[in-house]
Amino acid sequence: MSHSGWTVDGLDAACAYVGLLHAEIESTLEEMVDAILANAREVTLHYRSHPVLLNCVLHYRARLNGFAPELDIIPAKALLKKDPLLLTQAWDDHVRAYFVLMVKNNHGAGVKYMERMLHPLGVVVNEKKFKRVEGDGVVRLASIHRIATTELMELASLRGVAMHGNATTARARLNVTTPLDIAARGAMAVTCVQQISTLLAKATWRCRT
Repeated sequence: MSHSGWTVDGLDAACAYVGLLHAEIESTLEEMVDAILANAREVTLHYRSHPVLLNCVLHYRARLNGFAPELDIIPAKALLKKDPLLLTQAWDDHVRAYFVLMVKNNHGAGVKYMERMLHPLGVVVNEKKFKRVEGDGVVRLASIHRIATTELMELASLRGVAMHGNATTARARLNVTTPLDIAARGAMAVTCVQQISTLLAKATWRCRT
């Protein structure tokens, strides 16, 4: 037993806990984005152009035009907004694969990873960085930047040490905390994701432009 209350086995178990919790939170965020995009497509297909899908297509259009302006394969915003079937076709034919790959290639639950996944949808994680996608025509639909994401950042940092550092480094990092600290941080990280999920469900499920 160390001065912080850890045993050697306890430190190893804490490393595993941090790694598994981070993986679950990462998976939850990815599934959340997948569900939001699937809903946006269904609304667009059966009702009207959904702002989330419109944001994503416009973001892709700007990226594509930046690399190859001669490949003007995505219609302009006014046409996409007016014609749901045109928006759905653009998504299915060109844009969906880009976002599937984006989610598949996500490897974390920290703030920078949320920015990459949520900013193109119109969800503000960082005000300053969001302005870059606004230049693509992306309209802000919700903001999570006021939700305290400190615990997610700390969890991501601990996970990096626990999963990618050697055992000595991981134990040393965790040994300055206590078992109760780690449990509390884990609980706060879960609460943070719950808050984000609730906000996104309310703000991005509805069909408003």
